[in-house]
Amino acid sequence: MFRRADGRQSAIRLTHSLQANAPKNRAMLILNRYGSSYYLAQVWTSGSVKGRGMLKSKAERAAERELAKNPSGSELAKNAETVTIFAELQ
Repeated sequence: MFRRADGRQSAIRLTHSLQANAPKNRAMLILNRYGSSYYLAQVWTSGSVKGRGMLKSKAERAAERELAKNPSGSELAKNAETVTIFAELQ
């Protein structure tokens, strides 16, 4: 579950279990970026080998299909990347 800090909005996403080879040194969020849109892909907590993977949304699957149609020349392809955000849990 994701919730705004003020508690006014929240969302629930389905996830699946992930396993790392070694414990993560830091908590992290891994996002896939297509153009100007970011999609949360994985969540890892510090000191654990277990993480959670997000199921891809309809919008993310559509962005992947668009990228597959024109993998090198599209604006989407120029701005497709994986982004890692390191976090401190409180």
